[in-house]
Amino acid sequence: MKLPLAIYGAGGLGRELSTWIRRKEQYDLIGFIDDNIAPGEERAGLPVLDTHPSAIAKNIKGLIFGIAEPVVKQAIFQRLALAGVEFPSIMHDSIHDLDESITVGEGVVITQGVTLTRDIVIGDHAILNINSTVGHDVRLGDFTSIMPGANISGNVQIGPGTLVGSGAVILQGIKIGSNVKVGAGAVVTKNIPDGEIVVGIPARRI
Repeated sequence: MKLPLAIYGAGGLGRELSTWIRRKEQYDLIGFIDDNIAPGEERAGLPVLDTHPSAIAKNIKGLIFGIAEPVVKQAIFQRLALAGVEFPSIMHDSIHDLDESITVGEGVVITQGVTLTRDIVIGDHAILNINSTVGHDVRLGDFTSIMPGANISGNVQIGPGTLVGSGAVILQGIKIGSNVKVGAGAVVTKNIPDGEIVVGIPARRI
């Protein structure tokens, strides 16, 4: 039986995900949930559903986040506190045969062209976006977002709620705290404490 699945977030990322998730045989993609769009409207050929937690709990059995901003994902998850709703981890069909040493949490989304090596831990509700790469012995915290083309070298630790921008490079052995934002194209050469925003080459705090 197919899992009735909704995507939380009908913006660009959510619509991108809908393009390939609807082709997966194990899911019945029934629509989007979006706090900024009235129920009954349509996006990418799918309806926008009621956002009230009781309606979600009644009508939706599976849910994933189509939202890049970690703090937004965390806030929605905490607000909903849904019982009985599954958060499946979903991988694009271009991702084949993950090494058995890779641990994937719930609600993880791995999009097309992502490269994962081995001995990697991916926390709950993380997203690895198009053509990003993750080296050996990396730890990604819950709700992290790795944006397109980012390159994470081996032995890197990234705390919960951190966003690594498009094309950023994290060098070997770096530790990045929680709720950090790494700007697009930045090259991180030193450890970053919690809550920092860093940009540039080499990456510096702003």
